Amino acid sequence: MYKLRKLEFRDLDKIEEMIKAAKKNMREVLKIDQWQSGYPNRETYLSDIEKGIGFVFCGENDVPVAAAAVIMGNEPWYDKIEGGEFPGKWQGSETGYAAVHRVCVDISLSGRGIGSEFMKAISEMCVEQGRDSIRIDTHRYNKPMRRMLLKCGFHETGIIHIPESHTTERITYELILDNASASKA
Repeated sequence: MYKLRKLEFRDLDKIEEMIKAAKKNMREVLKIDQWQSGYPNRETYLSDIEKGIGFVFCGENDVPVAAAAVIMGNEPWYDKIEGGEFPGKWQGSETGYAAVHRVCVDISLSGRGIGSEFMKAISEMCVEQGRDSIRIDTHRYNKPMRRMLLKCGFHETGIIHIPESHTTERITYELILDNASASKA
């Protein structure tokens, strides 16, 4: 049984290990440049702790198996969304959403549905916090993440451009929340 909790200082070594493995996987297996500019790093997650936006999904012995940042409110990157092959607009309100960033699942546990369970737990927390939707983005060629988001009920909404070196285009997704969608995610 897994549980969602706030990221703590004692988690940083494990999170660093997970991020290092995820970066290597993106570079060597997925052949994408996402997370290859040094971001995210230990300082990123330390800042998440200080801001109260870092969360981990813990398994046996309270050891993190997944991590993410969850911002309950406006994400400036999501203010300008483009269409292309996607609708190019958000469905939820402009003030009632949560933005999720830096989702990372322990790569040694891939294929066990942990990412989906993690997103379900985040969805339930967001419903409890009165959020009406969750917005998230990922690299166009991060196929495992894109599949997981669609499996969890997210819909492709558009394209944003972020200030990261190399490829800046990200595909955006949104999950409209209510009691039914939070339990389905």
